Amino acid sequence: MRISDIPWEMVQQELYSWNRPLSLETVRLLDELFFSLEDTGERGDLILVFGSRRDFRYRGRQALRLYQAGRAPHILVSGGTRDPALPTEASLFRQGFREHGVPDEVILTEEMSRTTPENVANTAAMLRRRYGKTPLILLLVTAEFHMTRAYLTAKKGFPDSYRLVSCPAVSLHGKRDNWFATPLGRERLGRELQSLVACARNGLAADRELFAGLREPVCRG
Repeated sequence: MRISDIPWEMVQQELYSWNRPLSLETVRLLDELFFSLEDTGERGDLILVFGSRRDFRYRGRQALRLYQAGRAPHILVSGGTRDPALPTEASLFRQGFREHGVPDEVILTEEMSRTTPENVANTAAMLRRRYGKTPLILLLVTAEFHMTRAYLTAKKGFPDSYRLVSCPAVSLHGKRDNWFATPLGRERLGRELQSLVACARNGLAADRELFAGLREPVCRG
């Protein structure tokens, strides 16, 4: 089974049946999909943060830890706003980094993106202007449940010469060992699954083969 083959509607229906335990096949599938990308510890040229209006405490602090550990010399935050009356996600993160002592010249921002594919496309254009054809190592930072879509979208949209390192930020309700225990955790993965499959089917994210699969329908009477 490939990501594009996943019957997300059926899986989502099972996820949203709060009072029913999940099938083992579904748990294995979602574990591989959303929690198999791990940080290799490599150093990079740039920390690329996928912005969020409310998630500095996880994504921002993860990027801050990487920067303070000397993993990369610059932080690039990508994220715009859907409401012109509100500040962009990138500007909010810039402010947060400043408050934690990160020098202004270290922080780069891309403030036009409103979706994950736009994050990648606009960042790729920005990096071409800044670095030309130089191969880069990018440390990707986003919520753990969003990392697979961000990573595979980056694989599709960045040059093959770029190396991508997954550095997920673990949130309180999105941990590998507890996401299934609350309606919020299930709902988040359900929405993310729908978006991931759509991106793979539409060619916006790299598709890939999965080891886990659904051997039987997930919605049983």
